[in-house]
Parts: sequence; C-alpha cells; structure tokens
Amino acid sequence: MKFILTILFITSIIGTAHSAEKIPFRVCKIDKDFIPFINMKGTGIWQKKIKKAIKVLPLELQFHDAPRRRCFLEAEQNSATDAVVIGYRVNYLSYPMKNATETDRDAGLGVVSLVVVVHKDSKIKWNGERFENLGDEIVGSQLGYLVNEKLDSMGVHNEEVPTAEKNIEKINKGRIEVAIMAREDFLLLKKKNHLKNVVALPIPFQENDVYLGVSTPYYQKNKKYVDAIWANLKKNK
Repeated sequence: MKFILTILFITSIIGTAHSAEKIPFRVCKIDKDFIPFINMKGTGIWQKKIKKAIKVLPLELQFHDAPRRRCFLEAEQNSATDAVVIGYRVNYLSYPMKNATETDRDAGLGVVSLVVVVHKDSKIKWNGERFENLGDEIVGSQLGYLVNEKLDSMGVHNEEVPTAEKNIEKINKGRIEVAIMAREDFLLLKKKNHLKNVVALPIPFQENDVYLGVSTPYYQKNKKYVDAIWANLKKNK
C-alpha cells in the first residue's frame, strides 16, 4: 500500500511540474540605454509593459542584449530571438493587426518622436513637410529608424550613422548642420553633455509607432499566447 501511495505521490509531482513548465519567450533588446523606454537594468517603460503583459501567461520571459542588427538577424533566422521592439514593418515579423493591412497601434508599446536637430546658428528650418534653407547640406540620419528612406524620397542628401551621439559630434565639428534623431536621445545627450551649440526644432520630423514584433514561426506555433500578449498591452495602455 505504501509503495502504491509513493508511486501516486511521485506521479503527482511530475504531473504538476510538467503542467507548470513555461514556454520560453526570448526578447532581444539593443545593447544600450534608450531612456526612458529601455535600460540595462530592465526597468524601462517598454520593458515593464512587456513584463506585465506576459506575467499572467505560461511564458518564461527572457531578455537578452545584442547590437540592433544582430537582434533583427536572430529574429529573421528564428534562432536565439523570438521578439524585438521595432518601429516599422518587416516581413519576417508578426504584429498586432487592426485588419488585414493595418497594424493596431493601440496594442503597441508607444510612440517615438524623431526631431530635427540643428546647430544653434543654422538657418535651416523644418515645416513638417520639407526643409527650408537646406540647399545642398547633408542631413545626418540614424540607423534603425529608416529615416534615410524618407530623406531619399525627398531628394535630400543624407548620411546614416549608428548613434545620435555621432551626429551631435558631427554638428559640433561643423561637418553637418542638421541631423534627425529620437527626441529622447537628444534630451539625454543634452542633459549628459550640457549641449550648448545644438537645438531641436519644434515640429517633429516623424513619429514612429513602436511594437513588440514577434518572429512569424514563433507566432504561428504559439498564436494564442502572442495574441494574448498584444491584447494585454492594449488593455494595460
């Protein structure tokens, strides 16, 4: 009798452990702070939103850091990354959708405002649609925001660099007069470096809705859980 009860007890423990087993959900984030949205401590606004949305689901959230290109490559190859934070559409990720063609911005993580930053003595202006007094000046753009594609379509010469700080350096050295960057990056650099020679123009260059984009193979395999994450992000907005 004791033997039977022992077997039943062990079987019960194994069954409970199996039912409690969670599915890994690996989110790759860029390996630098993007205050206040992402930080290396895991306490950024977007990180908190993702944690809250997943908390009630049988998923094991695993954040890891990598350069932006590697994050996206891992998601495209469906290797070490199941999801990334992204502000534009790519064909290898799935997004919360409002209909067949339109993403559901209410299920996103937030909005990033991109601003036009100029030397304080520059006469260059941005009216929301086009530059004024730009001439043949080169506009500094930043990797990851697809700003260069919009500038190309406008016939504006531009150079892409990895970080906002690189463009600030180029403005300070007189190599360019104007650059486009996330408002949060500009404010952080201004606070950190006490920038005196650069200013942000009042009208945003563009605003990007930001989503938790999920690797399509992962989404197809775990559709109900990923849909639940997006639904929770929408509910907790």
